[in-house]
Amino acid sequence: MRREIADAILSGNNLNYRKWLAQEAGGLALRIANLDEIPPLAILPLAKIAAYGEANARRLAIACDMELDDLQDHIDALCEVGFAEETANGFNITPLGERAFIAVGKNMIIRERLELKGRLEQIGNLYDKMNNADIEFH
Repeated sequence: MRREIADAILSGNNLNYRKWLAQEAGGLALRIANLDEIPPLAILPLAKIAAYGEANARRLAIACDMELDDLQDHIDALCEVGFAEETANGFNITPLGERAFIAVGKNMIIRERLELKGRLEQIGNLYDKMNNADIEFH
């Protein structure tokens, strides 16, 4: 399940991460200390490490589709708040980072589900209107 959660997090687009974390970090920060202190896109390497294990910065940058310098900034932030730690082979998640990953993943899946449900309802309503209208499309 860890990989499926990480894959869901990693499949979003960058603008959604910024928007989502800005809206959710306050509430999550009540349970996960310092979550609101990391850059929103630091969630990507955190998720990758949580799901796939220890990795070096170059490998994480490629997996997260980031420039190495940007990735290093995010990793530094994760290490600074205790979500990740440097190891002999790169970086690994800490127990606090694991808690943050699970909380972020859970909230992101809930949010994504609600947004998709809303979008499906909009499309269903439009479909019904089209079927009930006397409009011909050319």
